[in-house]
Amino acid sequence: MKNKILLIGLILSILGMIGFVSAEMVEKNNGNFNVSVNLSKGWNIIAGTEIKQGILSDSQIKLSDIKVIWYYSPVLKKYYQLYPNNQLEKVSAEDGRQLDEDVILTSAVWIYSAKAGVLRYDTLEDYPLLDDRKLYAGYNFFTVTPDIKGKSFDEIKGSCNIDKFFTWDVDGQQWSTSLPHAGIGMGMIIKVSNDCTLGIAEEISVPPQIPN
Repeated sequence: MKNKILLIGLILSILGMIGFVSAEMVEKNNGNFNVSVNLSKGWNIIAGTEIKQGILSDSQIKLSDIKVIWYYSPVLKKYYQLYPNNQLEKVSAEDGRQLDEDVILTSAVWIYSAKAGVLRYDTLEDYPLLDDRKLYAGYNFFTVTPDIKGKSFDEIKGSCNIDKFFTWDVDGQQWSTSLPHAGIGMGMIIKVSNDCTLGIAEEISVPPQIPN
């Protein structure tokens, strides 16, 4: 019980401090987002995209600076390289039936940058409403979107039972649970005990008053 309380406290502190990391997502008219995120040299976790199509011309980080991008499927429990080689184009028919393009493009992904700088790109996909964002049993690479800013996980957990979470410390290049390393447009990993859906629970207080 003590560990569970500590976990909830850490999650609350992380979401409460979102915005300290320099990153932003600006929604476009078509529902996609333009993302600006400060990458460190090395590994980073950011909102997903198809980088060849999504990278913007005014991005400080160029396509040539990006060495590799990996996507983790929470359904199949394994990694697929998205760039420079797109392994999803060669998956078996059986695996392909379990891979959803919308889920892939709205998940957070690993990206390795050869240098530090600002990466600007289009997500190429609109994100589902919070009440429709699904998590799958086990680990999920979760994109931190503007609609959860200022909310705690306790407020948005919906039907999910959160077992663990980790953010990525880009400076130390290691996992962390103690500091808010995930800002808007970046990602974190969340482990849940069963397939579930996030959402804001409707607050039910007292019943209506009896008429005079």
